[in-house]
This record gives sequence, C-alpha cells and structure tokens, in this order.
Amino acid sequence: MFLIREVPGNPEVFTEDQLESIDEVVRAYGGLRPFVLSSVVKSETPWRDAWAGTGPGGRGRLIEVEQILSFYSSLEGQPVEELTAVQED
Repeated sequence: MFLIREVPGNPEVFTEDQLESIDEVVRAYGGLRPFVLSSVVKSETPWRDAWAGTGPGGRGRLIEVEQILSFYSSLEGQPVEELTAVQED
C-alpha cells in the first residue's frame, strides 16, 4: 500500500483555493488501495472512451488534455462520495 507523506516543496506557490483542492483530493483518494484507485480512474468517461472497443492487450487512444479538463470541470460541486464511487456503464 502506498503512504501519503509530506513532500518537499513550497506550498506558498499555491493559492488558498488550490491548497484546499489538493487537500480534498488527498482526503478523498489517499486512503484507497492502488487497485481501487485505478478502477475509479478507469471508470471515468475519458478513460472509458479511450479504451472502448479494445480487447485484452490492446492499446487505448490518446486522451486529449481538453477531454480531461472538460470532464473534471464538470465534476465541480459534486459530493466527494459520488466522485470516489466506481461508475458503472
């Protein structure tokens, strides 16, 4: 299992809102086992779309930055419990 520990760096480069977002991500996802976190991420739309139609050992399509930005921007304001649940098709 991975551990979350303090990482060296300068937190002063972030705004208060950015630090709150980072803290919320760590609180929501930090306790998940790696395989669960992987399942959560891969169940989300950009990844499902990229891997649609590929078989075992296949390669997914490139996920464009715009797709990721659009997807994650659409999640703003949703309860954390909904965001950490594995989505079904």
